[in-house]
Amino acid sequence: MQLRLNKSALGYSSCLALCCLLGCGSEFGATVDGVVTLDGNPISPGLITFAPEEPGIAPAVSDLDPKGRFELTTNKKLGVKPGKYRVAIQAFRPPDVPEGQRTMKPSERLVPDKYFDINTSGLEFTVEPGNNTIPVELSSK
Repeated sequence: MQLRLNKSALGYSSCLALCCLLGCGSEFGATVDGVVTLDGNPISPGLITFAPEEPGIAPAVSDLDPKGRFELTTNKKLGVKPGKYRVAIQAFRPPDVPEGQRTMKPSERLVPDKYFDINTSGLEFTVEPGNNTIPVELSSK
């Protein structure tokens, strides 16, 4: 009976430790989610890029879902290293094309040109360790 109790306690402790580790964010030290809006309206479809100011750190990216929401990944794994980032948004609306046909019409840009490049967007954010929610509010003006 004593041996069973110890095995049971050991199993419970191991399970608790695993659950704590899984709930601690990501291997990168932080997670980032949020919503991208233009003049208060969600932007989609699109892509958001967080480019680190510190050299040697990989950028983090995410697609924008139909409601403009994002969740950053680095090298296809959830999470991002804490630090300072410059941000760019690329968002296009593809032209309407009947099924089975092609077009040479260009896609329509959904955000002003300045937001397409981290050097001109003016978007800078600091990612803190742990979970971060960062609303990205763009303006058409």
